[in-house]
Amino acid sequence: MTDENVNYRAYAIFIVIEVILIVIPLIVLGAAIGWPGSLDEPASANLVAIHQNAGAVQFGYFVYLVYSILILPLSVVFYRLLIIDNDPFDPLLLTALGFGIASAISRTFGIIRWFTVMPYLFTELHHRPHSVSMVYESFNRYAGSVGEILGVQMFMVSFILLVSFTIMVRKTVFPKWVAYSGVIAAAFLAMGILELFGIEVSGMLLTLSGTILHLWLFAIAVFLFFRKSQSAK
Repeated sequence: MTDENVNYRAYAIFIVIEVILIVIPLIVLGAAIGWPGSLDEPASANLVAIHQNAGAVQFGYFVYLVYSILILPLSVVFYRLLIIDNDPFDPLLLTALGFGIASAISRTFGIIRWFTVMPYLFTELHHRPHSVSMVYESFNRYAGSVGEILGVQMFMVSFILLVSFTIMVRKTVFPKWVAYSGVIAAAFLAMGILELFGIEVSGMLLTLSGTILHLWLFAIAVFLFFRKSQSAK
């Protein structure tokens, strides 16, 4: 793919839309059930809160699901931008693409539980509260870890680091500041992985890491929006 065939503004607009999408569930779910802090609440509290605010919760999680699915085309966007003047079969670029796709799949698996398992558990809450509590805690920890630890953190961190490393060692359309700031964003995002080893990470720090990531994406979108192809220079 050559530089003159790339619509940088279209890519920029897509990235901005993705950044905006994450704000919606933060506002909607935060107001409805105190998300993401509510994830630590017991089944008796969280399932009831979800049921009482079903409309807002479904809308918020649906937007979050769309955002997560769009991580897949977002990773393709970065891949297409990085293969300009590079081999499209470069193992480094293909590995980065693979981690981006894995992040999208893991995230969606974690989110879909709120549309399937959780509504069913609420219907059984009054009949079998102890059993429901055990299933809720077990599945919430498992699916949440797949979505958050694997999807949001491990796979996304790997994707960002590989993209950043590619920009450092290859000739790309991106300036070097994208790589250096990407490493910083990945470092903050990686802190959530510490929970795998029993080290609790504060919600404020996790929120900060997400904010830095999306500021990084927004800065890239601004750069792409004002970039002109070589043929237009």
